[in-house]
Amino acid sequence: MSPEPSTNDLRAALAELDPAYRELYALHAFERLSDDQIAERLSIQPLIVGPLLGRARRKLREALVSRSTLEAAP
Repeated sequence: MSPEPSTNDLRAALAELDPAYRELYALHAFERLSDDQIAERLSIQPLIVGPLLGRARRKLREALVSRSTLEAAP
C-alpha cells in the first residue's frame, strides 16, 4: 500500500488541475456539496456532475502519481 500524499503534494496536484475540475472537486470534497448543489453552483446539469467528478479524481490521481514518481526518481 502506498503512503498517503502530504498536504503539500495534494495542494500541488490540485493546482495542476484545470480550474473547472479543481472547482468541482473542491465543492465536492471540501465544501461537501451534493451533486444537485454542485450543479446549481456551476450552472450545469446534475447528471453531468458524476462523470465530471470522476474525471477530476482521475486527473488528481494522475498528478499525485506523477509527483510521487518524480520525487522517487534518483
